[in-house]
Amino acid sequence: MEAKRNNILHTASKKKLLIVDDDRNLSKLMFKVLEKSFEISVIDNASQAVEECLNFSPDILLLDLNMPNIDGFEVLNILNQHPVLCDLPVVTMTSNKDEDYRKRAHEEGSCGMIYKPFNMGNLARDIEGVFSMTENILLSKNQRVSYSIEFSENRKNKKIIDIITEQNFDQEPLVILSWNRGEDFLEGIEGVDDLIQSGKLVFLEIKPSLISKFPYLQNITPVTLEIKKFLHNSSRKYHLVLEEPRHLLNIHQKERSISQAYNMAQMIHSDFNRITYIDSRPHSEDAIKFLFKIGRILTGVQN
Repeated sequence: MEAKRNNILHTASKKKLLIVDDDRNLSKLMFKVLEKSFEISVIDNASQAVEECLNFSPDILLLDLNMPNIDGFEVLNILNQHPVLCDLPVVTMTSNKDEDYRKRAHEEGSCGMIYKPFNMGNLARDIEGVFSMTENILLSKNQRVSYSIEFSENRKNKKIIDIITEQNFDQEPLVILSWNRGEDFLEGIEGVDDLIQSGKLVFLEIKPSLISKFPYLQNITPVTLEIKKFLHNSSRKYHLVLEEPRHLLNIHQKERSISQAYNMAQMIHSDFNRITYIDSRPHSEDAIKFLFKIGRILTGVQN
């Protein structure tokens, strides 16, 4: 099937949707149902998915998991490793409702799943609903504090790299508190050694052993004190990027994590010029909703 394009006028404000499904009849029906909401391209061959993504530049990919030859999981894996397409939001389609199947798709990079057979009347809304979760960023009223849940590890890592490359270090130095190694983010960034030597860029790695210790801490004061000490008490000049605050807050114990989130906001927000919290998306929908509750606490955004 040749790629179909929606050429209706005034599509500039529409999101671009690429549908990859070997069921041609279903694809035609989806095209008719969704063309009012999206600018659409449709292909039925998974082997063409990467090429069409590069040519069409979709805002979101709707991908069938059960296809012959190259299945949806293989496409997810290819996209996940692609330097340009690794942060493309992918909504997967399947009739398999097994929880392990959904988890596997999520681990491979799917930002959401919709199940066949569809309720065609709700399909556009369902796709928009999944897509909106990949764009959700909470921002404080004074715009100094932001919180986001990134749908994949690649998306989260890319956001941190983008922050580093776009930071104006002459006006605001940057400190990153991460569970990963600095090499994962800093390698290949021009001038990074000079930034580190001058103290304009500070990368602090949290040791995994802290995960087991934090449930026994009443607050994160020891962490903030260590950061301030490392920055020679000049933290108020810095932009702090905190990766995976959910690990520090022990979200499996909800009441305690809420209390710790309020404590974190009180402690950190007065100590830094700007704060960016970045979490990766957990598997459970309940956990996602709870993380946004934590995000609203951290940013002061009302429900």
